[in-house]
Amino acid sequence: MADIISNMYNSNDKEPPGYARRGVDTKSGDDELMAFAELLFFAYREFTSEPDSVLGEYGFGRAHHRVLHFVYRHPGLRVADLLDILDITKQSLARVLKQLVDQGL
Repeated sequence: MADIISNMYNSNDKEPPGYARRGVDTKSGDDELMAFAELLFFAYREFTSEPDSVLGEYGFGRAHHRVLHFVYRHPGLRVADLLDILDITKQSLARVLKQLVDQGL
């Protein structure tokens, strides 16, 4: 695990971006797994921030994006199948679908 964490960034005695200001200690050895999980969080946040801002310009969120993705990839997809894929409630899907239909999508 130590090799994975140390190879995820250029160490040179520096912490990963954002760690210093959060007080996270990746050198203790006892918290390597937690440090790895936190690195995944920071990577995910960076990966999703730009798409989230683009979706926000349209008043949409990630749920809208997921619905559009699967409907586009699987034309004729039934609502029941979409519910199974997304693992969300009927109410949540109905809200998202209504917003997408109202926007002409």
